[in-house]
Amino acid sequence: MLLRRTDLNDGQAEAVFGADFKAKVALEALCGELTTAQLASKHGIHQTMVGEWKRQAVEGLAAVFSDRSARLGWIMAYRALGDAGAVCRRFGVSRPTLRMWLRRYEQEGEAGLRARSRRPHRSPALKVGRTQEALILCLRRERRLGVKRLRNELQRLHELRLSAATIHKVLAQHGVSVLPTRKRARHKPKRYERPVPGDRVQMDTCKIWLGLYQFTAIDDCSRFLVPGLARRRSAGATLAFLDQVLEEMPFAIQRV
Repeated sequence: MLLRRTDLNDGQAEAVFGADFKAKVALEALCGELTTAQLASKHGIHQTMVGEWKRQAVEGLAAVFSDRSARLGWIMAYRALGDAGAVCRRFGVSRPTLRMWLRRYEQEGEAGLRARSRRPHRSPALKVGRTQEALILCLRRERRLGVKRLRNELQRLHELRLSAATIHKVLAQHGVSVLPTRKRARHKPKRYERPVPGDRVQMDTCKIWLGLYQFTAIDDCSRFLVPGLARRRSAGATLAFLDQVLEEMPFAIQRV
């Protein structure tokens, strides 16, 4: 008596049908060109097997979302079905893309399915190369120049014409687009001091109101202050204030 495929249960089907056959049936079911009943009749299997293999294929597609696994899935699907159009429609890729990865797989195996760098081997129109980047970063580091001054110095010292936007892009790529702020030392005022009182007295005058002037004398050692007011800023008013200073200072004055 001849055993038909439809007479097998699930355990017997696992032993009789290989992985390639089940993958082929599952992919045909995923393509949707034939119904489950038509697929079962075409391959001489039960409809529940078609549904079960389709479910297993869908659950196993999670690993296909990685690039290399996805490309390997395209190739395995093409080898199982032999229909490039159906594979491209199912996975949403073009025929040239499928042919490219199939050619690489045949030449290099799974290693050929890795993504390759798309950077050109030569870039004759490239504005900034490694040498130019080194010049920009060196000026930035040693002289702490801004973008506009970097542009001017590159043109003056190295005859290199670059826009401010290009220079800023290079600085941003290396994480030095912002100069660190320096803490400036607080300026301490220098006081004129003499070791002996009366050694030197400073005198000054300023206009504080219409027709009113202020005269001031201060000792550089004791900081003793003598103020005075006058209607005019004249020699006579200055001599009169000087007499006031000599009179009110508690010590002898050596220099004014």
